[in-house]
Amino acid sequence: MTLFYVLTNSFTLPDAYECPEHMKKPSSTKWPIFGSYLLISGTIFILLYLPCLIAIIRAKAWTPAYQLMLIIAILDIISLTVGSLIAGITAINGTHFCQYPLFSYIVGAVGIGGWMTDCLACILLAIERCVEVNPSFFLSVLFKKNPFRVIMACIVTYGVYALFFTNPPIFNPEYSVYLFDPMIGKDPSLYTNLAHAMNNPVVAVSTTALYFYLCYYLIFKFGYSTSMWIYRSKRQIILQGVILCFFHSAAAIIYEYMQYFSPPIWLILAGQVTWQISSGCLSIVYLTLNRTIRNSVIKMLIPKSLRIRWGMHIGVEEHLELEHAMDSAGNVGVAVTLYILCFIAICKIKSSAPVYQLMFFIAIFDIIAIIVGSLILGYLTFHGIFFCQCPLFFFIIGSLAMFTWLFNCVSCIILAIERCSEVNPKFFLSFLFGKKVFRVVKTLVFIYGINGLMFSKPVIFSPEYTSFIYDPLIGKDPSLYQNNWLAGNNFAIALSTTTLYFYLCYYLLLKYRYSTSMWLYKSTRQIILQGVVMCFFHSAAACIYEYMAYFTPTLYVIVAGEVVYQLACSCLSVVYLTLNRTIRNTVVKMVIPKSIRAKYGWHIGVEEHLAVEQAAETNGIALVNASGMPVKFDNFFVN
Repeated sequence: MTLFYVLTNSFTLPDAYECPEHMKKPSSTKWPIFGSYLLISGTIFILLYLPCLIAIIRAKAWTPAYQLMLIIAILDIISLTVGSLIAGITAINGTHFCQYPLFSYIVGAVGIGGWMTDCLACILLAIERCVEVNPSFFLSVLFKKNPFRVIMACIVTYGVYALFFTNPPIFNPEYSVYLFDPMIGKDPSLYTNLAHAMNNPVVAVSTTALYFYLCYYLIFKFGYSTSMWIYRSKRQIILQGVILCFFHSAAAIIYEYMQYFSPPIWLILAGQVTWQISSGCLSIVYLTLNRTIRNSVIKMLIPKSLRIRWGMHIGVEEHLELEHAMDSAGNVGVAVTLYILCFIAICKIKSSAPVYQLMFFIAIFDIIAIIVGSLILGYLTFHGIFFCQCPLFFFIIGSLAMFTWLFNCVSCIILAIERCSEVNPKFFLSFLFGKKVFRVVKTLVFIYGINGLMFSKPVIFSPEYTSFIYDPLIGKDPSLYQNNWLAGNNFAIALSTTTLYFYLCYYLLLKYRYSTSMWLYKSTRQIILQGVVMCFFHSAAACIYEYMAYFTPTLYVIVAGEVVYQLACSCLSVVYLTLNRTIRNTVVKMVIPKSIRAKYGWHIGVEEHLAVEQAAETNGIALVNASGMPVKFDNFFVN
């Protein structure tokens, strides 16, 4: 009583499916609402699944996972056609088996073949997922090249057996569900399907056990990983496993129960809906949790002109076009421009004092850090380029970023010590700034930076999170990329700069609290403000990256770390231009011509003030105010 019998007997049904004459009339029972639900929801599922199927085919990735996904997609669409479209139309019209016996029989055979083959493919996909996260899984041998060919042959053989050599279920309009018994008044035991009865408990138990193992292994193995890629992949795999396992197991258990017991009507309907969802849920999973398939579907369905208009840039080519458009708009690095001006001003001062030497070195490496951490990273972000596309380039810029950060950290600590020595010559570390000793200090600083460049593990830029992270996100153990040197550096910079600038602020407030000198008051305020700004951003960046080294950070923490790192490298340019009068005046003299400054009364330096005084005296202008006191220009009195 199988489809093979029908095909080999001139499409004649077995005697067990021969209908009495009185049952060949239309059924009086119709399910218009439930049938409409099956028809509409099934159409939606198929419309969602078809572009996913095309995306899987176009991916051309013939790994075992993609081959299984392709088979499952084809079988799911077949099952949705049988279990939703045909079942919905039949339920709405109340069409009975005896009206179209051969059609109903063939449809049932296709439905059982699709379901049982789909079950086997889903079990194998669950095993493949376990092998992906644990290559030493005891069934990993199944997915090697030659054994997997045998597996594929077994899937086809099992599907052919289920289609041609097992009893099919028949859609029953009385209950709006597929049942093995066509209910034409004959012995129900004639229609028992033992293969289906064995298939369902196997799929329920095996998929539950496999996905439970998968979730347990992921949580146990990667529960404390600092890799955001592993965190997100873990979450997606667990969610996919729960969805697939729940609906397949639920459908299998309900139909297993219906085969041996008399179920209530609500359970029958639940079984039909669960079977439908188990066939259609993967389309939702692919479009929400599988980025590759989702992007491929978007590129297929939404024209490129609309994607550009809506800002949906997918793939390297479209990001390149966006970058070219932004380049034509003249987007420049403001932080680099400001810092270069300050750097030139520092060079023009020509002071050999330790503080200016430190500011000189910090400026050089801050500019390099801004170029790497802002311009290059912005370029890579717009392109969406990841590590595996340009691994050597990513490795080099990661090493360069590490070098500049380590060099700047130790330089900023020494600069903080120098500030403390300036306000308190008796500070216990003031000896470091003696002529010969300071040469040794500079040498040690360079050695420290070179060590970070040559012998320390680099950070790798991730376009997914637009930030430098330790793990290149290539699926390997994150502990391989742990950088203990950087962790120690970050802890030291956060602790030492905070302590030193706290001491500096405390000493200034305590020592000069009652000073009547306006110059001293303004200098104290500026030094304190500079210390707070430098200490805050360097310590914040160090603390955030220290946290990321040992805990699983949220996306907000990762982005905040990158922004604070950028500010730590560029904040000094703003500090120099707002709080350092010498550098600010030098920059103004470089940027604004003297004629314009004279026109607006911006007199900078002794020479320009003397020129103003001489011009005033020549023209007979008294440089005194109403009280007879001499006029003060900037910090200089005209007598």
